[in-house]
Amino acid sequence: MRIIAGALRGRRLLGPPRGAETRPTSDRVREALFGHLGERFVGQRVLDLFAGTGALGLEALSRGASHVTFVETDRGLCQTIETNVEALELGDRVTLERRDVRRAMKRLQGPFDLVFIDPPYGLLLEREALVALSRPGLLAPGALVVVEHASREPCALPAAASALQSAGTRSYGDTSVTFFNAPGEPRSTMEEQHGQAPAASMPQGASTRRVAVYAGSFDPPTNGHIDVIRRASRLFDGLIVAVAKNVRKNGLFSVEERIGLLGEVLQGDPRIEIDQIDGLLVEYARRKGAVAVIRGLRAVADFEYEFQMACMNHHLAEVVETVFLMTAQEYFYVSSSLVKEVSALGGDVAPFVPPAVLAKLRARAGRGV
Repeated sequence: MRIIAGALRGRRLLGPPRGAETRPTSDRVREALFGHLGERFVGQRVLDLFAGTGALGLEALSRGASHVTFVETDRGLCQTIETNVEALELGDRVTLERRDVRRAMKRLQGPFDLVFIDPPYGLLLEREALVALSRPGLLAPGALVVVEHASREPCALPAAASALQSAGTRSYGDTSVTFFNAPGEPRSTMEEQHGQAPAASMPQGASTRRVAVYAGSFDPPTNGHIDVIRRASRLFDGLIVAVAKNVRKNGLFSVEERIGLLGEVLQGDPRIEIDQIDGLLVEYARRKGAVAVIRGLRAVADFEYEFQMACMNHHLAEVVETVFLMTAQEYFYVSSSLVKEVSALGGDVAPFVPPAVLAKLRARAGRGV
């Protein structure tokens, strides 16, 4: 078990003790859940009921939550939470209630902005927790309640908790997550308190910010690349253009030069981030909280290879989709390799690359490099 993202990304977590009757949320489900919630955690007070090892609450702290209250009755699991909190040096941001949820809910002091409910399956304990959360003062206006349950057991809202509003369900194989909103407008996040405007993609309940990754060697960036980038950026709230060193190709420009060229061409678009990628694309996408990777298709010949890659990526990370975009007709025969070859032989590549790239190519050709 590990922290997936945020300030503590990659830090290992102690799992449940031997013999403990608990079912930790899998890394895959946690990754999908937190990717869906996006940046909601900044400055939030979080309540983690049936906390188990504390993985959900600790992930929220890594992503910017101000404080987490864990509720867990099992002595061994409480010791696990304490060990994880101590190892991550988070003691000043944590409260641990060593009691069952029924008793704890009578003494908890809210308000909480975000609540995780992850009880043992099949006992309907989530219904009791939802009713208990209806006590005045426990939930902040606009609070989000997240219930994990078996996909075969839909999470129905009890009549006694009718003040909450259903905000949909997401399923991940045998596990599902159902969301409920408390009435009212969410309180300001830490970013708003420091004078920054809230993101337009952060409506009440959960973040709908969806980020994609478009990766390639971009050696050099062509008009075909830029066309795909522009179109993909209109489909998602954010796009990360990830520059990779392709070990199977001889690079004309260094990774740093390619990042600089893309920055010069794409400057002024706040939705686009340019970064360097090392290792597996889907692992990078998961670290960035992306929901999709973008692949450009120029011709039928591209599809077989891209289809194989998409299947492998889906096997490695089911929560990251592959989105194919057909290259614009005027660029379907243009590739970085062909541009480099034509340029090296003195041909005119001005129709195929942005002006900044053209100037760099001509400068490189003039030096005989």
